[in-house]
Amino acid sequence: MGNASDLSQAVPWGLSFAGLIWNYINYRRTTGLQKQIRFDTVRLEEFRRVRTAIDTVLTELGSERDTLRSLSTSAVSLEELRPQVKARQDKIQEAYLRLESALKRADQSKYASGNDWAAKAEGYEDRFLDALDKAYNPNRREDQVRPVPAAAANILHEMICAIDQRLDAEMTSFIGEQKNSWFQSLRFSKQQSVQ
Repeated sequence: MGNASDLSQAVPWGLSFAGLIWNYINYRRTTGLQKQIRFDTVRLEEFRRVRTAIDTVLTELGSERDTLRSLSTSAVSLEELRPQVKARQDKIQEAYLRLESALKRADQSKYASGNDWAAKAEGYEDRFLDALDKAYNPNRREDQVRPVPAAAANILHEMICAIDQRLDAEMTSFIGEQKNSWFQSLRFSKQQSVQ
């Protein structure tokens, strides 16, 4: 009879002890997930700060691209077209310098993965300027000069798209990481509610 009495007293103690261990394990796991979610959220917000600077310049470049395209189809004379193209070129070069700075900050940021951000814009400026130089050649006929701004706009468009794709890929990686953290915490909370 003593054995049954000892066992009936040991079982509740054993279950209580197992419950304490289970609660401690849940506490540690929940705390770890909360820290990871906080870290991921801060990382995402900091990347958004970096992205905003890049997006601002890309928007400006997109507007200049559209203006270049419209210059190709405008009815202005060749003598009027060249100074207008030059004015656009100057604005685009200023914006390009700001874009280059923003991309370099992304390269240096610990919140943006990789250090290939500035490399995304390399080569486009030279191609863009080479394309626009054709508009200034005084020996070119009007039918040779008119399509030049649109051709330069296409190069600018390629650069904008390349950088946009890199930004989207980065955001997709953040969303995937956030989703995984969220699913882990959801799965963990379901496990807790079952018990």
